[in-house]
Amino acid sequence: PVDLTKVISVDGVASSKGQKGIICTGTYSDGNTILADCEYKGQRYELTKGDSIGGGIVKSVSKEFVSITKGEELLKFNVGF
Repeated sequence: PVDLTKVISVDGVASSKGQKGIICTGTYSDGNTILADCEYKGQRYELTKGDSIGGGIVKSVSKEFVSITKGEELLKFNVGF
């Protein structure tokens, strides 16, 4: 098996498997807000809109994606794939 997540890049979409060092494994709701469970540099983070991680800012969290802006770049991380 070959891990192609480092070879194939779909415009604006990153796999949850370590692109930019951020891995998002799931989401859940606290009743009002959707939170994402992500890991960066061995640390676990519960992220929501406005939080920072890896030098970027979380713009949105859904069941499928975590969107983060870093400078002018918008990154979308698949959740749980």
